[in-house]
Amino acid sequence: MPFNINEFRSEINKQRGPAQPNRFRVLITGGILKNSKAQALSMLCNQAVIPGRALATTDIRTHGPIRKAPYNSIYDDLQLGIYCTNKNLFPRDFFEEWQNSIITTMTGRVSYFDQYVADIQIEQYDDNQNVIYTCKFIDAYPMIVAPLALDWSSTNTFHNLNITFAYRKWHMQPISSSPFGNNLAINSLYPNVDITGAIDDSGVAVVSRADGQIMSNVKKPGNFLNNTL
Repeated sequence: MPFNINEFRSEINKQRGPAQPNRFRVLITGGILKNSKAQALSMLCNQAVIPGRALATTDIRTHGPIRKAPYNSIYDDLQLGIYCTNKNLFPRDFFEEWQNSIITTMTGRVSYFDQYVADIQIEQYDDNQNVIYTCKFIDAYPMIVAPLALDWSSTNTFHNLNITFAYRKWHMQPISSSPFGNNLAINSLYPNVDITGAIDDSGVAVVSRADGQIMSNVKKPGNFLNNTL
């Protein structure tokens, strides 16, 4: 069947048009910044990525062709581009303080993991400024604060700071009422649901064995960065 431009336009319109990469916002959550600085940081962040995910596999062969069996998830590092301001080169000074809370430059003391990680959230917007997709990076911290080049020949340009974050995993937010999202069908007993991940993400204390319903919740404990300005 030949390509029909009218059918293509109709299908795109059903999906409310194509998404644009310049409509996004990045938030560092967990209360590690004062509200005013958190708002400034979200506005200064000019480059980000909606993350990908790969599956690590191993080759298995019993008879016939080799098949690849997945055994783990692989996540790329998160990279953000952020404009710096004339006030102490903010937010570079913030990320330097954050890294210093991880490994102290004077003594080389390394903090506990739970003391320096935070969550990062990326929101994608449509043409009407409605959030259409949100992903959350769990247990993130700034692994690399890139250098800033100085050059007398550079005029009418701005410092754009590149930060590389390590993190444990990411997932789509908000989670649908279905444990597998909006695009998959599954039977009511959820035979393959990741109970460990659900407990980790939501702080679930009790889950019903019969139907997978959350029966009670517990709050996650705070960490050191919650009190960092």
